[in-house]
Amino acid sequence: MTAATLPSSETSTSHDVVVGIDTHKHTHMAVELGANGGWLGSLQLNAKRSGYRELISWSAGFGTNPVFAVEGTGCYGAGPCRVQISPWWK
Repeated sequence: MTAATLPSSETSTSHDVVVGIDTHKHTHMAVELGANGGWLGSLQLNAKRSGYRELISWSAGFGTNPVFAVEGTGCYGAGPCRVQISPWWK
């Protein structure tokens, strides 16, 4: 059996931090982990546009190429997924 491989354009980007977001109706909780899995920090934010801007600014302080893991993207997590975040780390 051969292992499946991704095209090189998808494997060449290495993420230096992971931001996990636990979503709720009025607030969300974010945790940032380093590439080695070490805890870097946490943030409670309002579930509205100003809170998402705060999340982006806070995340930028830990790394230059984050990946976001958002819970409940079909419900409370839909808001953070709609935010345009790519310009701040490029």
